[in-house]
Amino acid sequence: MCIRDRLKGHYAGLFVIAGIAAFATALIAIESIMNITIIAGARGWGFYLQLLAGAVGGYTFAQLIKDAKSTKKN
Repeated sequence: MCIRDRLKGHYAGLFVIAGIAAFATALIAIESIMNITIIAGARGWGFYLQLLAGAVGGYTFAQLIKDAKSTKKN
């Protein structure tokens, strides 16, 4: 059994996790390399709101792909 078959119904969750991971990686890397938070919106609770934005972006992308696949089949 292929990994793709196991994850077939979980695309939205995977894209949400990928969006969170991408934002977290970028923000943490910038802060650790330069020892300063360059993005002002990522200070304090803003960091978690940025991660939420990544999650929303991942979910939106998953829905767009789902819609594109359904229109392509028709």
